[in-house]
Amino acid sequence: MITHRAVLDNISRIVDLFGFDLNAAGVYWLPPYHDMGLIGGILVPLAAGCRATLMSPAAFLQRPARWLQALSDTQATMTTAPNFA
Repeated sequence: MITHRAVLDNISRIVDLFGFDLNAAGVYWLPPYHDMGLIGGILVPLAAGCRATLMSPAAFLQRPARWLQALSDTQATMTTAPNFA
């Protein structure tokens, strides 16, 4: 079990360490019930106040190049994904 405080501290450290700011933008396809999807794709952009584009995992799995196209189209500066992506 982790505490709310630990989650908030982790998010704060990620935002500070990677230098996310209002100009950052990201594209994410991991589902929100996955730790990377929830923390990296939703909570970190929310805490940093930056733009986040969420796409469905099915859209990525059907055509992975769609994710790369979305990164290009949105001029994303960040993303989160496992190594197989």
